[in-house]
Amino acid sequence: MAEKGRECVTGLLDGRIKVWMHVADLTSIVQPGSIVDRGAMKRETSISLPTATYPTFPEKLAMEGMRLKQGELCNAVTVSTVLYSDGSIAERSIDNSIIKPTYMLTYESASEFLHSNLEEEVKAW
Repeated sequence: MAEKGRECVTGLLDGRIKVWMHVADLTSIVQPGSIVDRGAMKRETSISLPTATYPTFPEKLAMEGMRLKQGELCNAVTVSTVLYSDGSIAERSIDNSIIKPTYMLTYESASEFLHSNLEEEVKAW
C-alpha cells in the first residue's frame, strides 16, 4: 500500500488497486464564457515540458492561481479508478472535491521516483 497522503495509489482489502488524480478545478476561477475562457478555448491545450510550459490560460493565472498548492485547501476535480489485478477497470468516477495536498509531484521528483524504482527492480532480478 502506498504511503497515505503522499501517493495516489492504494491497495484495497479485496486485492484491487485504487488510483486517483486531482487537478485544479478551473471553473472555480474562470467563469464559462468569459474573455479568459474564450481565449483558452482558442488555444485548446497547455503544453508542459521539462524545460518550458506553454499554458492555455494567461501565464500569471496559470502559474499562480490555477495550481493545487501544497498545504492549502484547493478546489479540485478528482478522477479515481479501481482496477482488478489484471488491470481491467472495476469502477471509475469523476467528482468535484476540496483537497489539501501534502505532496506535490514535480518533474524532478517523478524522475527520481521512477529511477529509484527501476534500480530496485534491477536489484530484485
